[in-house]
Amino acid sequence: MTDKAKRKGNPRRRVLFNLLMMSVLLIATVSASWYLLQSSPERIVYIAEDENGYENIFIVNLNGTNNPKQLTYHDQPVRMLHASPHQSTIIYTTSDRMLWSMNANTGEAHSHGECNCGTFQISPSGEWLAYEIGTRTEFEGEVSYHVLLRIQNLKTGHVRTVEEFEFVSSSWSGRPYYWVDGNLLAYTNYPIDGIEQISVYDVEREIVIEETAFSTDYHLLLYRNFQAYNPRWTIYKPTFYSEMLIASSVDTDINIAIPQNTIERSAQDVTHRDMIWHPTIEDQFITIDSWYSRESQQREYNLVLYKLEDQSSTILSSISQPSEIWRISFNSDGTKLMWQLWNNNTSEIQYFVRDMTTGTIQSIPIEGYYPMWVGG
Repeated sequence: MTDKAKRKGNPRRRVLFNLLMMSVLLIATVSASWYLLQSSPERIVYIAEDENGYENIFIVNLNGTNNPKQLTYHDQPVRMLHASPHQSTIIYTTSDRMLWSMNANTGEAHSHGECNCGTFQISPSGEWLAYEIGTRTEFEGEVSYHVLLRIQNLKTGHVRTVEEFEFVSSSWSGRPYYWVDGNLLAYTNYPIDGIEQISVYDVEREIVIEETAFSTDYHLLLYRNFQAYNPRWTIYKPTFYSEMLIASSVDTDINIAIPQNTIERSAQDVTHRDMIWHPTIEDQFITIDSWYSRESQQREYNLVLYKLEDQSSTILSSISQPSEIWRISFNSDGTKLMWQLWNNNTSEIQYFVRDMTTGTIQSIPIEGYYPMWVGG
């Protein structure tokens, strides 16, 4: 036997070779797993027409291929959609008033029965759903509503009424309510005698742990902050520059006037159309500041980042009529910001995502509506 044949048939060398190959495969597997964890998909779900003309839910992955994938195949159009940026759970209703939940990873859907509900909110944990249902009554020309704010455990199906409202009004549009974390639900009541109230409900203890009242002279905006345990709300009085005040609940009170240096001095009719807290950086939030400019004779819109720590503000994007900025939202870690651009003249809708680290802005290929971040 030649030396070459001996080397080829040497069992010790075969063992070393096998160990080397196993090490390479292990390193490759670990590297791939690490890559997948580091580049977790930035996914958005939305409603659009499928090839059969039915409105269903689609999902697009911003980190991989941009080709949308259809998630639902209902012949009853999807009407409302809500997703959690922290979980893979999607909640939606169809035109026959059926309430559904779906896992965006597996595509597995569950029906929760009929729900004549308005808007709804899913908790950050994906376990609880909050929604309002209302009945209309008319007597001797006077219209009144009986509204129930309810929560439902999506795992057990158990439904609980948090609050009941009775009020006289020509219409019912719903009131703001948001999950602060997995166990706290903050909501506003329907104004009575010029007083508007914020309540915080503890799901585990099944009680309202706090109530705070405001005069309806102020415009009350309620928003959730996933990072802080305490819910935060925002009020501003409709003055010339619409001074905004921030308030927090339970143990902390914050009353800070928001700087208005992002609004030109020739402006009038200033409003803050929308506001969202940064999910991971405390005391930072985004607003859509809208005002009518006397110089341009048209309404202007700024997408503004506010920092309470140093009272600073930065304009992230600006637009003027006929286009408007709508529907701003952060992904789960606050690294991406999405918004909608609406053209009043053409009814064209475009969606954009800003990388909050690099500042780059990209248009996303969505031909639909109600886009929302969904977790993995």
